[in-house]
Amino acid sequence: SSSGVVRAALLALAARVPVRVSCAESRPGGEGREEAAALAAAGLEVECLPDAALGLALVEAQAALLGADAVAPDWFTNKVGSGLLAAAATVGGTPVYVLAGSEKLVGRELAALMSLPEAAADSVWPEAPPQVRVRAPLFERVPWDRVAALVTDAGVLSGRMVGEACEGAARRVRAHRLVALLRTKG
Repeated sequence: SSSGVVRAALLALAARVPVRVSCAESRPGGEGREEAAALAAAGLEVECLPDAALGLALVEAQAALLGADAVAPDWFTNKVGSGLLAAAATVGGTPVYVLAGSEKLVGRELAALMSLPEAAADSVWPEAPPQVRVRAPLFERVPWDRVAALVTDAGVLSGRMVGEACEGAARRVRAHRLVALLRTKG
């Protein structure tokens, strides 16, 4: 969809070598189209695909870059579809890198309290038959086994290092206070 960290990385890379980017349109908000336009305006070669077709770009890709809305020891959250893209990339031998600022790292205790929002069901099917359950998930949790590395402002992390960094970040921001606050609001 759209990630300031991913955009900055692509622009920095494009200053050194030619870069070709494939972006998903990112329904329902279209933020992927905005990202594609911004990258193209900066001089990168960009194609924009329907969300469900983004996997087709993996055939020629050297890497898949994903942003993250939150980074936990066992998973990261991102726009729905990221997990399938990461799985397809992994099966096809394309490395997946998650790019996120260290402010996105959360420890296990806080991660356990995080929920994933969904859009209204009528955004998918406005007049669905009552016997059909319609869901419109916006975000998903993607396990780290689909990712080559997490790239942060603190360095490149993989495997157990991600969990250690998340727990370290939780200690630094005194996450126990935030957890207590969230539990009283729930």
